[in-house]
Amino acid sequence: MWLELSTEEVQTLKSALFARLHEMIEELVHTDDREYRLYLRKDVDAIERILFKFEKAAGKGGLEAGSSGGPEKPGPEMGI
Repeated sequence: MWLELSTEEVQTLKSALFARLHEMIEELVHTDDREYRLYLRKDVDAIERILFKFEKAAGKGGLEAGSSGGPEKPGPEMGI
């Protein structure tokens, strides 16, 4: 799939994804329901993969580099 976005659109999308990611991580940390935790973990993983692809594309000049303020590589280092 190919999606062409302006720099402003990329920034808006990345900001929205980071905001949602942090909300979901907070919810994940505070829930005791195993099934809900699995659901949240799956979605957190998906958002982290998307953000990682943004960073990878930025490193190749495909997006504006260094603009997310987020982690270079998603995963366990986020404390989950």
